Amino acid sequence: MTIPVSIQNVIRREYEAGKSLRAIATDYGLSRNTVTKYVDRQDFSVKPRPTSSRSRVDPYSEVILHWLKQDETAPRKQRHTGVRIWQRLIDEHGFEGSVDAVQRWLRKYRENQAKPGEGYTELAWQPATMQVDFGEAQAVIAGNTVAIHILAVTFPFSNARYCIALPGQSVECFCWGLRQIMEHVGFVPRVMVFDNAPALVRITPGNKRHLTELFSSFLTHYGIEATFTNPASGNEKGSVENAVGYLRRNMLVPIPAAETLEGLSKQLLKKCDQLLDLRHYRKDERIGDLFKIDQLESKPLPGIGFDACTWMTRLVDKVGNIQVKGTRYFVGSHLQGQNVQVGLRANSIEVCDLQMRRIIETKRVWAKSSETVLDPVMLLESLTLKPVSFSQSPIRKFIPATLNTYIDKQSLPDKRELLLLVKELSYDYGFKETITAAAEVVTSGRKLDEPSLNITLRRARQPKAERPQPVIDFTVYDRLARQNGANNA
Repeated sequence: MTIPVSIQNVIRREYEAGKSLRAIATDYGLSRNTVTKYVDRQDFSVKPRPTSSRSRVDPYSEVILHWLKQDETAPRKQRHTGVRIWQRLIDEHGFEGSVDAVQRWLRKYRENQAKPGEGYTELAWQPATMQVDFGEAQAVIAGNTVAIHILAVTFPFSNARYCIALPGQSVECFCWGLRQIMEHVGFVPRVMVFDNAPALVRITPGNKRHLTELFSSFLTHYGIEATFTNPASGNEKGSVENAVGYLRRNMLVPIPAAETLEGLSKQLLKKCDQLLDLRHYRKDERIGDLFKIDQLESKPLPGIGFDACTWMTRLVDKVGNIQVKGTRYFVGSHLQGQNVQVGLRANSIEVCDLQMRRIIETKRVWAKSSETVLDPVMLLESLTLKPVSFSQSPIRKFIPATLNTYIDKQSLPDKRELLLLVKELSYDYGFKETITAAAEVVTSGRKLDEPSLNITLRRARQPKAERPQPVIDFTVYDRLARQNGANNA
């Protein structure tokens, strides 16, 4: 039996508060085994169930899509419903499935096409309470000045403050960032206070709050109680509102530099640890000593970290791309027309087939761009099937001109063989290293084949040993001089 995540969270909190399994089961009309399952469960990460069977409606998808296309110009009240589509499929195409099957198909299609109890404010902050907010700043990442998002948290009882750098303010970034901070400090606060961020909560008429699925699962995974401020009431979490400005002025001036956001976050967390030596602005005690009370009143980290990943289904278009949050990602032209599972994380995108076997994992792109995000190795996968496409392939921008020219001159079978060789060695050595080695072979005038490329790659990986310097023994000359003198005598 599966129960709503919100009830699972309540069950865990009541059990931690000392309520018996039997009493919880009675209150919610559940079996004791069901209550025990959610109390003992460690991992609440959201994962889709593998899909193994096709819908009976799939063979009629083009027909249905044609009808839905016609609906776009029809009056709103004269458009196809699930029942009407089912009736037309039976009458016009001999469909033998149920109306439920049609409605399930229609619901999944609309989901794929879709565009992207009240809280309270505590004024006397108790230990093990955390306030959360986002701020914006600039940083130099890998030599480029970029806009970044600073996830800041405070523990208002002790005034301990922490922050990390993230690429956005999505629910995946919220959950991932909070996990990183909790793992850094080594415990889980009992209460977190948020504003009404759209990534976390949706407010419906009547001022009802509905948590997004991933965020709700995150709270349940760690057993956290979330409270929310009233609209336009930043003073209800004034500790973190002030901390955002304080951390930005004291840790991001001058503009910091790092190779990656993860590297910048490590710098920020280390600086935040140093703030524990300051004294509390009102209690005149060391913040670090008060922070120990926060820790004692908090909960231990679970054995499994939460996977902050939103899963969705996407259809691969005719050239092998999927569209995710306004960005195109190339997953392979051999997958055209197929549905794939897409896992969206703060820093990456994972693509799996419907049996949850990984196809590719690539960096998530946040900046809006008209260009398709490409993994060169995935392009090689397609080019080995259609090597004639190499002359117009976007992979050419990843390859030196001399190597492109060399491959262009090959016959079609030889071209396929070369592309297959580069693809296979890219899995072992990396695409960039393999292409660099291949260009070196071609530039040196040698034939590019498996022996020459393998030797060049292995040599590039071996550390260059220092050539030993000869030691000259000058006493040899003294002995020779004495021998010559003796001979002349």
